[in-house]
Amino acid sequence: MEWDIEKPGLRGNVYVSELEAGEYEIYSWQSNSGMASFWSSNNFSTKFTVEPGKPIYLGAFHFQRRSGFGATILNMDVLYRNMAERDLEIAKSKFHYINVDEIDYVSEISQSEEGETLTVWVQKD
Repeated sequence: MEWDIEKPGLRGNVYVSELEAGEYEIYSWQSNSGMASFWSSNNFSTKFTVEPGKPIYLGAFHFQRRSGFGATILNMDVLYRNMAERDLEIAKSKFHYINVDEIDYVSEISQSEEGETLTVWVQKD
Protein backbone atom coordinates (compact mmCIF):
# COMPACT_ATOMS: atom_id res chain seq x y z
CA MET A 1 0.00 0.00 0.00
CA GLU A 2 1.22 3.48 -0.80
CA TRP A 3 0.85 6.10 1.93
CA ASP A 4 0.20 9.81 1.50
CA ILE A 5 2.10 10.47 4.74
CA GLU A 6 4.99 8.26 5.78
CA LYS A 7 7.68 9.08 8.27
CA PRO A 8 9.00 7.39 11.44
CA GLY A 9 6.10 6.72 13.81
CA LEU A 10 3.45 8.04 11.43
CA ARG A 11 1.82 6.90 8.23
CA GLY A 12 -1.59 7.51 6.79
CA ASN A 13 -3.75 8.74 3.97
CA VAL A 14 -5.86 11.79 3.23
CA TYR A 15 -9.48 10.90 2.52
CA VAL A 16 -12.25 12.85 0.86
CA SER A 17 -15.92 11.91 1.20
CA GLU A 18 -18.93 13.46 -0.44
CA LEU A 19 -21.84 13.96 1.96
CA GLU A 20 -25.32 15.30 1.39
CA ALA A 21 -25.97 18.78 2.78
CA GLY A 22 -27.05 18.73 6.42
CA GLU A 23 -26.00 18.55 10.06
CA TYR A 24 -23.55 15.81 11.10
CA GLU A 25 -21.94 14.61 14.31
CA ILE A 26 -18.98 12.34 14.96
CA TYR A 27 -19.43 10.78 18.40
CA SER A 28 -17.57 7.47 18.34
CA TRP A 29 -14.85 5.49 16.59
CA GLN A 30 -14.78 1.92 15.42
CA SER A 31 -12.02 0.10 13.62
CA ASN A 32 -11.47 -3.59 12.93
CA SER A 33 -8.19 -5.40 12.43
CA GLY A 34 -8.24 -9.17 12.12
CA MET A 35 -10.10 -10.63 15.09
CA ALA A 36 -9.93 -7.39 17.13
CA SER A 37 -12.38 -4.50 17.18
CA PHE A 38 -11.54 -1.02 18.44
CA TRP A 39 -13.97 1.66 19.56
CA SER A 40 -14.02 4.83 21.61
CA SER A 41 -14.35 4.58 25.36
CA ASN A 42 -14.53 8.33 26.14
CA ASN A 43 -17.38 10.69 25.35
CA PHE A 44 -16.71 13.25 22.66
CA SER A 45 -18.66 15.09 20.02
CA THR A 46 -17.77 16.85 16.82
CA LYS A 47 -20.69 18.57 15.13
CA PHE A 48 -20.40 20.10 11.70
CA THR A 49 -22.58 21.34 8.87
CA VAL A 50 -22.21 20.44 5.21
CA GLU A 51 -23.51 23.06 2.79
CA PRO A 52 -24.15 22.30 -0.90
CA GLY A 53 -20.99 22.65 -2.98
CA LYS A 54 -18.88 23.82 -0.02
CA PRO A 55 -16.02 21.54 1.09
CA ILE A 56 -14.90 21.41 4.74
CA TYR A 57 -11.81 20.10 6.52
CA LEU A 58 -12.39 18.06 9.69
CA GLY A 59 -8.78 17.51 10.70
CA ALA A 60 -6.22 14.75 11.15
CA PHE A 61 -7.15 11.79 13.32
CA HIS A 62 -4.13 9.67 14.30
CA PHE A 63 -4.59 6.20 15.79
CA GLN A 64 -1.59 5.51 18.04
CA ARG A 65 -0.80 2.15 19.61
CA ARG A 66 -0.41 2.35 23.41
CA SER A 67 0.26 -1.30 24.19
CA GLY A 68 0.07 -4.72 22.65
CA PHE A 69 1.30 -8.27 22.60
CA GLY A 70 3.30 -8.98 19.46
CA ALA A 71 1.26 -7.78 16.50
CA THR A 72 -1.93 -7.68 18.60
CA ILE A 73 -2.91 -4.21 19.76
CA LEU A 74 -4.36 -4.13 23.27
CA ASN A 75 -5.24 -0.43 23.47
CA MET A 76 -4.67 2.73 21.53
CA ASP A 77 -5.22 6.48 21.58
CA VAL A 78 -6.89 8.59 18.93
CA LEU A 79 -5.25 12.00 18.60
CA TYR A 80 -6.78 14.98 16.81
CA ARG A 81 -4.76 17.76 15.23
CA ASN A 82 -5.41 20.47 12.70
CA MET A 83 -2.96 19.54 9.94
CA ALA A 84 -4.71 21.53 7.21
CA GLU A 85 -1.53 22.89 5.64
CA ARG A 86 -0.12 19.39 5.11
CA ASP A 87 -3.41 17.63 4.34
CA LEU A 88 -4.79 20.17 1.88
CA GLU A 89 -1.60 20.07 -0.20
CA ILE A 90 -2.02 16.30 -0.44
CA ALA A 91 -5.74 16.65 -1.22
CA LYS A 92 -4.98 19.17 -3.97
CA SER A 93 -2.60 16.73 -5.68
CA LYS A 94 -4.86 13.66 -5.28
CA PHE A 95 -8.29 15.17 -5.90
CA HIS A 96 -7.99 17.77 -8.65
CA TYR A 97 -11.73 18.55 -8.60
CA ILE A 98 -11.54 20.07 -5.09
CA ASN A 99 -10.81 23.77 -4.81
CA VAL A 100 -8.85 23.88 -1.54
CA ASP A 101 -9.12 27.69 -1.45
CA GLU A 102 -12.86 27.30 -0.75
CA ILE A 103 -12.51 24.87 2.16
CA ASP A 104 -13.97 25.81 5.54
CA TYR A 105 -12.58 24.35 8.76
CA VAL A 106 -14.39 22.69 11.61
CA SER A 107 -13.21 24.97 14.38
CA GLU A 108 -13.82 22.89 17.49
CA ILE A 109 -13.37 19.27 18.47
CA SER A 110 -14.69 18.28 21.89
CA GLN A 111 -12.02 16.24 23.62
CA SER A 112 -12.00 14.02 26.66
CA GLU A 113 -10.97 15.53 29.99
CA GLU A 114 -7.47 14.20 29.36
CA GLY A 115 -6.81 16.78 26.64
CA GLU A 116 -6.17 15.87 23.02
CA THR A 117 -6.35 12.12 23.65
CA LEU A 118 -9.44 10.03 23.08
CA THR A 119 -8.76 6.60 24.58
CA VAL A 120 -9.84 3.59 22.53
CA TRP A 121 -9.86 0.09 24.05
CA VAL A 122 -9.61 -3.16 22.10
CA GLN A 123 -12.20 -5.90 22.49
CA LYS A 124 -12.31 -9.21 20.66
CA ASP A 125 -15.55 -10.03 18.84
